[in-house]
Amino acid sequence: MLLMSRGIAISDFPSILHPGEKGYFYGSERIADGTLDMAVAFKPRWDIKQSKEDRINFEVSDIELRPGTFGSTSIFGKLKNTTGESQSWAIISVVLYAKDGSLIGVFMTNVMEDMANGASVGFSIMTIGQRTLIDEIKPDMLGSYKVYAYPTQWQF
Repeated sequence: MLLMSRGIAISDFPSILHPGEKGYFYGSERIADGTLDMAVAFKPRWDIKQSKEDRINFEVSDIELRPGTFGSTSIFGKLKNTTGESQSWAIISVVLYAKDGSLIGVFMTNVMEDMANGASVGFSIMTIGQRTLIDEIKPDMLGSYKVYAYPTQWQF
């Protein structure tokens, strides 16, 4: 997670990248004065280091995209804890693409639930209220998606 000036937090998905893999940034925070309509431009100063942690992913299945009202989409799915140990916090982010391959947006949620190894839990993400690169998500424009689901991993 990147913390920027003006109190804005920007999350990265996935937090640990394999060589050649693409990552995404996500930000939906309000700045101190409460406004939401703003553009943020940043120039990252990369300090790339080999991770001390292995990237852990949960198994994801049963993904379903359901068109909603006001140009929203609901994303449902199931994740299974296959980490070999109990987990209590999962981060799920879904990158949605249009049929033409353009990025619609990155949507995320957290599941804070005790999950024994091998346990499964359902999740849902509502795109309404989250930032998109287009004004309205229409059902006929949805193309592909990529799902990241993993426990919190901190490296300092």
